[in-house]
Amino acid sequence: MISDARLAFSGLADVPVRAVDAEELLVGERPSTELFEEAARLATAGIEPPADLHGSSEYRKKIAATLVRRGLRAAADSAHEEAVTLMDISVTVNGETRTGSVEARRTLADFLRDDLDLTGTHVGCEHGVCGACTVIVDGRAVRSCLMLAVQAAGSEVTTVEGLAPDGSLGTLQQAMWDAHSFQCGFCTPGFVMQATAFLSAHPDAGEREIREALSGNICRCTGYQSIIDGVLLAAQRSREG
Repeated sequence: MISDARLAFSGLADVPVRAVDAEELLVGERPSTELFEEAARLATAGIEPPADLHGSSEYRKKIAATLVRRGLRAAADSAHEEAVTLMDISVTVNGETRTGSVEARRTLADFLRDDLDLTGTHVGCEHGVCGACTVIVDGRAVRSCLMLAVQAAGSEVTTVEGLAPDGSLGTLQQAMWDAHSFQCGFCTPGFVMQATAFLSAHPDAGEREIREALSGNICRCTGYQSIIDGVLLAAQRSREG
């Protein structure tokens, strides 16, 4: 269906001319040769182009109608080629089953942020470099800007919102708060999710291992040391029970 249309001519009058009647005819209709023929007729019905040495008024009007038909057909063919196919997916996010219809090319980050309104997952570089979009998928830290939403279908996804469902901070979040592990906060969710996945698999990790695990995340404010301190403090508190 044609959801919107704009038709305008230049060179047929003293000023550019909009073909409003033809636009209104097109909106809400399905593209067809007959529709485009009628749109061309309406678009040129009230136009009387000036004649000059390049062509008569009648010739210019005929060419205008031809260009309307060709332009509309080209636009319709282009839109058809670019038409997207939506895929239905179901993902368990923070313990809750969430469903949606997404394009095959839609990233998991966009699905979480725009479709599910889980904006704690931040988007930075969109190349998988900065780590701000890190979430946990089936127990592993994943760059959600590099993973497609359809790839997460049937998986369990945890975002930073899922670490504090009742509003109280978890052990890692509290430790990072106590260690002043953030400044602007933009990178913080990614660091928290990366550290959560790492400590879950390596609860006895020391500073060297933690530094290596977090080396793929970028922070432009803190200098990293306070982040490392926060994760170390969380690991210590977890071991102490």
